[in-house]
Amino acid sequence: MLRRFWIIFFIVLSVIAVGLSSPAGAAPKKKQASPPSAKPLTVVEDAILGAKFVLIPPGKFTMGAPASDRQTPSEILRQVTISKPFYMQTTELTQRQWKQIMGNNPTSYPKCGEDCPVDSISWDEIQPFIKKLNEMAGADLYRLPTDAEWEYAARSGGSPRYQKYDFGNDDGKVGDYGWHNENSGDKPHPVAQKKPNRWGLYDIYGNVQEYVQDSFSYYSAQPATDPFVAKYHFGKVVRGGYWAASPDYNRLAKRDNREGSYGSIGFRLAMNYQAAGKALAAATSGAKPQIKAADGTAAVATGKSGGDGEPRPGRSPEEVLKAFFTKTARFEIEGYQDLFCTPVGGDQARELTKKRERTIASGGSDREATERFFQGVRYDFTSTNFMRVTEERERVQIKVQGSSTIIFPDNDTRSHRFDETDQYTLVKEKGSWRICPTR
Repeated sequence: MLRRFWIIFFIVLSVIAVGLSSPAGAAPKKKQASPPSAKPLTVVEDAILGAKFVLIPPGKFTMGAPASDRQTPSEILRQVTISKPFYMQTTELTQRQWKQIMGNNPTSYPKCGEDCPVDSISWDEIQPFIKKLNEMAGADLYRLPTDAEWEYAARSGGSPRYQKYDFGNDDGKVGDYGWHNENSGDKPHPVAQKKPNRWGLYDIYGNVQEYVQDSFSYYSAQPATDPFVAKYHFGKVVRGGYWAASPDYNRLAKRDNREGSYGSIGFRLAMNYQAAGKALAAATSGAKPQIKAADGTAAVATGKSGGDGEPRPGRSPEEVLKAFFTKTARFEIEGYQDLFCTPVGGDQARELTKKRERTIASGGSDREATERFFQGVRYDFTSTNFMRVTEERERVQIKVQGSSTIIFPDNDTRSHRFDETDQYTLVKEKGSWRICPTR
């Protein structure tokens, strides 16, 4: 069903753009290119900690290890479905980030520096830290990843055949990705000094172990969807190797249970996908954003682009064009008419409304799911050049060159390359820049 949406998205992009064509304000005639071989990572940065998070898409994977590689009964193989996307912090939480919120630094290794992972905090002590973050965000945004989410993200979604690590089975390569007893000098190190895994997560292998949300248990081999163990008579699950453990201890199926604080254990945060979307909505309505793109703009789920293109008062002509492309891809009606001069805006909004209703109808009965899919679409303008051809006090012509990328909620992508004739005229009307045919 989603692929039908994508096809219609591209039809809409060209149809809406054609409706704006004029001698000096020609609209884009976009060409669809093949998707890139490697899907780009969607990275966002929260405005409270300055921590980067990568979007983890939903999917299925094999959790645990086969008998030949299993070290304990708690690592039995089972098929797990992660049904919802979520964000995972790209690094372990640092001493600086902990101190910023809690006002203290509990680490056993202060000489390591504030860019080193925080340690010597118990699972129970992590909870008030997360509570404070959510109070500052005004939403149920931050949490620990679950046990299954951690392994799924660490495996970069997994592979058809069992692998000890997301890069393969070679213990000798672990040192390229993490700190362990053969390369650490018997101490932790600043985060993100080694290679990340294929989904952009650093220090999955070594440095410090990481508390996750689950209580420890011996799970069954039965398939499970979004498994989570809230309470059990053992301690809490910790994942990943640490600086004093052997390379083999870093294998991704490894699970331990701990209670209390240790100099070898820290954590990394996860963010709820839906709450992150609400944070974006607050940002675009004028509230202080709690999420921003990795380049510092107020946005969420924009990859490494220059923002989501949402219109806000005082935005430049280039930002208005970004909003036009983004809203068209999302079939987003709210605020769409305001991007255009009158009476053009009314005609364009009516045209987009028709396309939107037609697409929703083609999706079947689950209208709510279709709406969520629309809102999850993002634009990456990293490779797009907005060049001002003419510029007057209240009128500017912009040529759009290069390419842009639409990023879908399941992390699939489609690229658009702009033609040499893709040019827009924007006029300042009622204090805001608006897209207009020449007049």
